[in-house]
Amino acid sequence: PRIRTFLCCDIGTWVETDLLMEELERGVAMGARGVKMHPGLGRYFPSDERMMPLYARLEELELPILSDTGALRGGPGEDVYGMPDHFIPVFERFPRLQFIMAHMPGAYWDQRIDIAKQFPQVLFDTAGGFDDGHFTCRDGRRACALEDAARLIRTLGVERVLFGSDAPGADQQPQVLQLLRSGLTDSQLDQVLVENARPVLGLN
Repeated sequence: PRIRTFLCCDIGTWVETDLLMEELERGVAMGARGVKMHPGLGRYFPSDERMMPLYARLEELELPILSDTGALRGGPGEDVYGMPDHFIPVFERFPRLQFIMAHMPGAYWDQRIDIAKQFPQVLFDTAGGFDDGHFTCRDGRRACALEDAARLIRTLGVERVLFGSDAPGADQQPQVLQLLRSGLTDSQLDQVLVENARPVLGLN
């Protein structure tokens, strides 16, 4: 198939672990290639114990999980559920789980650098874009500046960064143009825009 589907599968949607796991198995049986989770909208922390069976099963199935990360507030004391550092207990507990942190250029991008150094199983996507003063990127002035994009991507590891559009309805052209203007080489652009996604989506 030309389209690879991910399940919206977390306790924010299904609340109870049993229902969550039923949905996972149903979706995988229908051909789903991974899971999408959104701690900010679901109002839960990634390390919530109710999510642990999901992570364990995905690790067993060798399927990836994509999570929204960043500055969406609403937790206790206006904490940020999706702050990158909140995922560290998950990475420590499931070292073979392929985890994609969405919105890499957004707020707390410096935390993502530290995570990349510690956890080789973690990948990153570019959804939301960089701050270039024109494109309305996800986190505004808190996002990484476009002039620093190539340096950030190379620091994380070019082979670990995937292009992300942030939902089908989002305007993808400005985000692609940002990468084309970022200073990455042609071969690095090919990795980020195309090749890095192939093994993740089973397209090899």
